[in-house]
Amino acid sequence: MISLLARLEFGRLLHSPLLWLLLTTYCFLLAYLFLSFIEQFNSAISVGNAGSAAPIGASRAIATPVFLWSSLLGHLLLPLMAARLLPEERQKKTWPLLASAPLSGWQIVLGKYLGLLFLVACLSLPPLLMSLSLSFTTSIDLGLVLSGWLGLFLSMSAFG
Repeated sequence: MISLLARLEFGRLLHSPLLWLLLTTYCFLLAYLFLSFIEQFNSAISVGNAGSAAPIGASRAIATPVFLWSSLLGHLLLPLMAARLLPEERQKKTWPLLASAPLSGWQIVLGKYLGLLFLVACLSLPPLLMSLSLSFTTSIDLGLVLSGWLGLFLSMSAFG
């Protein structure tokens, strides 16, 4: 029953025009930041790496700031979406139906939170794919990228 509520909540989020507007803005800003970090890496950092004993890699110079900015933007967007979960039930007059379901209060909250976790997964996927796209042209530190993604997912999950 909790999984059904989570699926229903995620479906409601997907039908919201506000979500698509926020996701579009989020992806546009991340793409712009990603390209600007690549440009900065190509112009300034790679020149400084030429004679350095400890060069800065693309994972550290590009992927890490992308995950940082993704976390900041996600922490701005998640409250906008999470604050709608319960009041939307009252607005659509479905709260009596949900309250009469054979679910306790914590099961309702857990179902809604799991629905929000699907949104968190959608928000944390673009920075991971952007960082992994660097592997086509350079060697990346996969451990750094995956730990950055895990940190981003857990941080946004806790904030949600």
